[in-house]
Amino acid sequence: MAICATVSEIPFDLCLSSQLFDFSHQNTIFTLITGLIAIMCIDKASNLKDNRILVQILAFISCSIAATLLNLDYQWGGVALIVALYVFRNNNKLRLIFSGISLVFCGVGEIIGVLSIVIANKCDSNKHKLKYFFYVFYPLHLVVLYIISFYLKS
Repeated sequence: MAICATVSEIPFDLCLSSQLFDFSHQNTIFTLITGLIAIMCIDKASNLKDNRILVQILAFISCSIAATLLNLDYQWGGVALIVALYVFRNNNKLRLIFSGISLVFCGVGEIIGVLSIVIANKCDSNKHKLKYFFYVFYPLHLVVLYIISFYLKS
């Protein structure tokens, strides 16, 4: 994931700011990594006997602050969405409710993302054979979008 995030950053910056390097906003894969760190910490903390909930909340808050300070795509709302999807992975109704709330904090335009969660609730994640295809697709589609925008500006 880290390799994909790093490789994708240049096309992401080109698409958003037409600059090769723009540190004012980082791509979605970095948000996914931060969310993964949060859920790994939450999962590890579940084995603690004392202060388990406190450590889990602190892990979420720390990763949310990091996402906001680093200007990751969706900032703390993105981390909240990832954590909600993880925490409520066995309860479709709560996953939909809390993911929807998280998406609202990502921006009103992201509320359409709730539809993707409804669709994901219907899918069996073990059947996805194209998993690694998306590691190539994400940076490649950004390059294509940049090329299209470049020619439209000309």
